[in-house]
Amino acid sequence: PARTLLIRQGRLVELQIRRERLLVWSQGLLMLVGVVIVLGAGVALWNASLDRSIIVRPFSVPETYAARGLTGEAAALRLVTEMGAIRDSTNRGSFVATSSIRDGGDAVSIEIPETGLSVEELSRLLRRWLGRQTEVTGQIVDGGDGKVTLVLRSSRHGVSSVTGPADQIDVLFVKLAEAAFSKADPTNWVQYLKASGRYEEAIASVKGVIARPETSDMPLANNYDLWANAVAEPNETIRLARRALALDPNIMTARLNLFRAHLRLGHDEAALADARRLLALRDRDQNERFRGATILMRLEAQMTIQRLMGDHETASFRDPDLPIALRPWLAT
Repeated sequence: PARTLLIRQGRLVELQIRRERLLVWSQGLLMLVGVVIVLGAGVALWNASLDRSIIVRPFSVPETYAARGLTGEAAALRLVTEMGAIRDSTNRGSFVATSSIRDGGDAVSIEIPETGLSVEELSRLLRRWLGRQTEVTGQIVDGGDGKVTLVLRSSRHGVSSVTGPADQIDVLFVKLAEAAFSKADPTNWVQYLKASGRYEEAIASVKGVIARPETSDMPLANNYDLWANAVAEPNETIRLARRALALDPNIMTARLNLFRAHLRLGHDEAALADARRLLALRDRDQNERFRGATILMRLEAQMTIQRLMGDHETASFRDPDLPIALRPWLAT
């Protein structure tokens, strides 16, 4: 009996040890889950605070248009498509962050309200509360005289409208998208105009944001540098870039514009000096919309220095070892 009692007590002790170990593991797992939840919530809140998206809601359309297939949702999608095309064009050549209709940044999307509070709805609420979303509503107004007016109302940029023949509504959607984009992202609008060969419009646009700073998404110094980038004459580029640097000596893109202009004029020593000055600038001193592109500017400056110093082999902008994604910005 005594031996049996000892065996039973040993089993009870072993069982108790297992229970305690299981309890410790369970508590540790719960703590880990709690940490993951807290971190996830923190990331969600941070991403929401960075949201600069444009939310295009379904348009108000006449029944006759809806019957032909141009519903409110279809009209919103048409606008999103046209704005997305403009943004894709700027993304191919602009240093200003609108990257890839980007993560939590300047996304363009359609949002249709849902019932209940799903995870997606909660995410939307956080983005509206903490972010800087721009909500857009639209309307198609049939004039009854063969003409139609497209109206866009933005929570941040007021009202835009275009009027034209009803049978050219596709053209009107392009014009409306351009009007909306020019207000939502005036910096990249200038880049888009330049890339499209609309140089006079580009210069007029940048002059407009300088004259009316409240319409700009950039400081004055950056806008003068934007002007420097838009002009075709290298001496004018140099004058405007220097004006930008007089306002803010830390603008990396201004140094980039300077050494590019000097290269075009054959001023190799000046180009070399400005490329070196660019490399001396700090990333943290750049406007937040440019910080993702500083590596590209540094690469171009370094390659320019190597080329001017005679190291043509490693300085080639068409180096096959250069990542494909970087080549459009570094091509000459």
